Amino acid sequence: MSIDFQLDSGDLPRFFCAERDAFTDRAGFLIPDAQRRRDWADRLRPWQATPRVGIAWCGHEDLKRAPDAKHGPTLEDVLPLVRGEGACFVSLQPGDSTPAVEALQACGADLQDWIDYDPTHDLDGLAALVAELDLVISADITIAVVSAMVGTECWYLGDAATDWCLLSDQDTSPWF
Repeated sequence: MSIDFQLDSGDLPRFFCAERDAFTDRAGFLIPDAQRRRDWADRLRPWQATPRVGIAWCGHEDLKRAPDAKHGPTLEDVLPLVRGEGACFVSLQPGDSTPAVEALQACGADLQDWIDYDPTHDLDGLAALVAELDLVISADITIAVVSAMVGTECWYLGDAATDWCLLSDQDTSPWF
């Protein structure tokens, strides 16, 4: 047996969905558990009159590194986003992000952080929480993908120059 071509499965969308018109409009394809959604809706109820925005600025391993452009924005980059009035910001940071969240809160960020919840170990809960949010702002981590899967709009903090899924000629991506 000979192999004429080899292609990683992650590269298939580059060839099959390279143009926006290859996508159909849909509100998501993953349906989170209804009870888990109700649980998150109850927790978010105090902010039901304001936009509820989830934010994840880096992956949990990136919390251990010095900030750089490859691994997401710095806390200084994130601060103006979460200082905004008129929205409830929810930390979706995976791993132990308590020091980073506390640093942002000390600078005036209105950021909710539930330390009893870690999306790294509970993807079902993550899907339910993200489905209850109005918007997600995320670095290039699982949270951005889950947001797309449940149909919640995501502002993606990835690198447009190196990320093929952003469709370089567009301001938005049908992937997120």
